[in-house]
Amino acid sequence: MYNMIITLFGFHLDLEMLILIGIVYLILVAHTVGGCCNMPRIMEGLKSMNSSNSNSSNSNNSNSDNSNSDNIKKMAMLKNIQQQQQQ
Repeated sequence: MYNMIITLFGFHLDLEMLILIGIVYLILVAHTVGGCCNMPRIMEGLKSMNSSNSNSSNSNNSNSDNSNSDNIKKMAMLKNIQQQQQQ
């Protein structure tokens, strides 16, 4: 009926096996690329790239980081003072 055997580089390959190998290869590639991709971070980067005030948002983030570290330092100092008062 149909000749399903293909000769490639001197190898006799069945067309059904070639299709199966191709499908398995595509699944492996899709999982490899998809597993390394962090989609929320990519979307976050695209949002900040499109916004017109990305510089001001970055400075706001750095200010909030500084205030968080200041709050942590204050809490640690208060804890030390409380421990000294208990002794």
